Amino acid sequence: MRTAWKILWMSAASIVALGVLAFAALWLVNLHDEPLGEQARAMRQPPAHRLPDEQNLYLAFMGAHAPAGVVPTIAGAARVAAVNRELERLALDPDPHFSPPDDDPAAVAFEGKVPVCGRIDDACWRDAPGQATALAALLAANREPVARYRALWTLPGYEDTSVPDLMLSGGATIPAFGDEARKWVIADLAVRLRSSPPAGQADALRDLMADLAMWRRVLAGSGNLIASMVALARVHADEQLLALAMADPSVPFERMPGIEPAPLFEDGDWHIGGALRGEFRGSVPMWNRFRNPANADWVATEDGESRWHRAWRSLGNRMAMHFVLPTATENLYARVYARFIAAADGPPRGLPASLEDSMPWARAQASPGLARSAYNPMGRILVSIALPAIEGYPLRSWDVAAHQRMVRLAWEIRRQRIADDAIPGFMAAHPEWSTHPVDGARFAWDAHARTLSLRPLGRDSGTVPFSIPVWQPAVRAAR
Repeated sequence: MRTAWKILWMSAASIVALGVLAFAALWLVNLHDEPLGEQARAMRQPPAHRLPDEQNLYLAFMGAHAPAGVVPTIAGAARVAAVNRELERLALDPDPHFSPPDDDPAAVAFEGKVPVCGRIDDACWRDAPGQATALAALLAANREPVARYRALWTLPGYEDTSVPDLMLSGGATIPAFGDEARKWVIADLAVRLRSSPPAGQADALRDLMADLAMWRRVLAGSGNLIASMVALARVHADEQLLALAMADPSVPFERMPGIEPAPLFEDGDWHIGGALRGEFRGSVPMWNRFRNPANADWVATEDGESRWHRAWRSLGNRMAMHFVLPTATENLYARVYARFIAAADGPPRGLPASLEDSMPWARAQASPGLARSAYNPMGRILVSIALPAIEGYPLRSWDVAAHQRMVRLAWEIRRQRIADDAIPGFMAAHPEWSTHPVDGARFAWDAHARTLSLRPLGRDSGTVPFSIPVWQPAVRAAR
């Protein structure tokens, strides 16, 4: 019996010793970080800012709620400068408590809720004229925010001038993008397109095209991924309203010379590699905080916490941070992002194959096997967590591009007065308007419902409409 206990004790001691040796080896492997790679160094560089403040859409959005009488771009520049100073302070301070600028009590805000066109669909087009009185009352109370939103149409570009910091800045550097004021403008456009005299309908169409062009500038500008996704959603909504107007024979497009109602963006406008680079730059401050030794000892104070418990948590924090090698993680992050940026900015037809190849490659980079994963294990885990979010965005952009093609197709059907039975042949003859730019799938024509539709490829694109009605001559519709 004594021999059995001795064997058991020796076995347990051996296991503990092996565990200690393995941990010591793991600790030693992670004592030294690697130098910053050229790829990461290049991706850190921000785009050049060429716009003066007074012409920058980003600053106008950031200052949209400035007090009456204050120029939005000036207020936006001041707010961004204050946020940038706070983020620069936090780069040297181990206490990651971000204090955004206080909201001005005299800030201009949209009062009330727009009762229609929260979603651009048949109900928006049908119900908007009945809400004209309510919209007029909202305008009387909100002339300043509505005027500020319309003034955005005149600004030539979008350049994000904030210090990128995804971890701490939160929403402080993300513009409001004029949400409620924009809803009023879109609802008003629907009313004017449906019920104004021809001259008023033409003015409404010009305003809709100005809004579409403005969001194109945001999409093609130097912003982060949130700005790109918001711009895509706004372009999609504007195009949907345009399609509803085109399907209505009472909107006299034929008597609106000089207005191109269905422009197609350049392929480069749909590339979101620049936004992905912005996301990479936003991760750099996080790796810098890991480089600051003072951050290893800092832990948030909990109510009623004893000194020993706080010391224990501080020790755990230091041990966990030992296994995040910040420069190695940033280099890995740069390699992964560069691969997805190349896919996002490449030809759309090659995008699915590029993404299909890139995701397994990226996972292999983050988890290269047991032996290699011993180096920078926690950093590799952080990169692995970020991978699924990166993959879906490029396809979402091209889904909106496909929707724009479909709106152009609907316009050509109306402009050229294509008969119902000739629409399938017309679509086959014009793949530049009738197919998805990524996979070449032809849009579906439903002759009974009189709709065109497409199948979106992006994972998160299915919650918005990808079906539009098609024009029908008034005489035929009356039968």
